[in-house]
Amino acid sequence: MAESMQSKLQKKENFWRNLLTFGGLAAAAGTALYFWSLIVPFLIDVATNTVELVGLVALLGAIAYVALDKRMRSFISYLYNSGTRWLISQFINIDPIGVLRNFINTLKEKLAQLDRAIASLRGQRDDLKKTIDLQEEEATRAIQQAAAARKDARFKTQVALKGRQAGRLQQSNMTLQKLYLKISAMHDAMVKRREAADVTLQDIQAEVDVRTRERKALMAGYSAYRAAQGVLDVNNPEHEMYDMALENLANDYAEKMGEIDTFLDLSKGITDGVDLDNMVFEEDAIAKIDAWEKSKGNVRVAADGAAVNYGPRVDGEEEAPNSFSSLYDDGSKKQNKVQ
Repeated sequence: MAESMQSKLQKKENFWRNLLTFGGLAAAAGTALYFWSLIVPFLIDVATNTVELVGLVALLGAIAYVALDKRMRSFISYLYNSGTRWLISQFINIDPIGVLRNFINTLKEKLAQLDRAIASLRGQRDDLKKTIDLQEEEATRAIQQAAAARKDARFKTQVALKGRQAGRLQQSNMTLQKLYLKISAMHDAMVKRREAADVTLQDIQAEVDVRTRERKALMAGYSAYRAAQGVLDVNNPEHEMYDMALENLANDYAEKMGEIDTFLDLSKGITDGVDLDNMVFEEDAIAKIDAWEKSKGNVRVAADGAAVNYGPRVDGEEEAPNSFSSLYDDGSKKQNKVQ
């Protein structure tokens, strides 16, 4: 009895121990899952940011390598130049006359800029000439005033002032005169350059006009050539449709002729049977006609006036009385007697 009570207590103790252990493990697992759910987003953010950081660093490294490496810069420059050259070549191939006319328009714009520059330089030169003349007059007037001041002791101080003013104006005129000569020389050179540019522009304009007429004639001939080629070309869609139509007609003809031949082959037996029947009918009719022809000479008239066929007549056999042939014989004999 004591052992049974002890075993029951042991079972209860084991049950509660297992229950507490399972509860503790469940609580620990729940706590771990809760903290793990808090840590996982952080880890994902860290991993994502790390990958983005690596990508950005790699991109910056590539840009730095391209910017610092001479060969890469040359390669990129070559690609850029090749691409622009290809685009320009495509545009030139599309409209070469348009490119020439654009060049002429650009030259005209530059000539207009040159004209404005020459006009501005001419204005500066004229203003400079006026300034030099004005300062020359002022310097002369200052010298005259200094000379007049020397005669009167009251204007003694004006002598030095007017003298320095006249010297300063003369010095400025010397500098402005040099500048005037340079501007005049530059103006003359620009005028000559303008004349040469105008001649060049007119020559280019004439050349473009000639090339335009040549291209117009060439394009007219090329259009005629393309039209002729379109007629003679065997690879155009219209010619392909024509060939397909011919092929369809040939196939349809062959198919229908095959059907006719098949019908003739199938009906040959029927036609042969009909011909054979016709031959039988023809032979039977010929036999009847032959029999009739053999028997028609032995037809006699009976005493009652009815025609009786005695069968085919044998040569040498005397004719029966009252036969039809006797009528002809009697008639001939009477004619002989009359004669």
